[in-house]
Amino acid sequence: MLEQLDEINDFDFYNLVRDEDAAILFAQRLGLVRESILCCSVEMTLRKNNGVKNNGYYFRCNVRGCRKAISIRKGTFFEGSHLIFLQTLLFIYFL
Repeated sequence: MLEQLDEINDFDFYNLVRDEDAAILFAQRLGLVRESILCCSVEMTLRKNNGVKNNGYYFRCNVRGCRKAISIRKGTFFEGSHLIFLQTLLFIYFL
């Protein structure tokens, strides 16, 4: 995928990251963000909390009695950033 980015134009890149969901999927494909996390020997579910502005995406353990939640940003380049994924990826691309 990284090789293909060398040949992409601005319009095509914007279409790849057209909204926050697409930007997260793009970051996952590049390995910048985890696609899954294990908790209690089970894959956590990626969820979206619409009430949270910038960190609304998180992984949630589905095991009853655990229900642990981990931000999708934890342990990544995006941790500590207050920008949405879309903004960050656009800044990086256009630098």
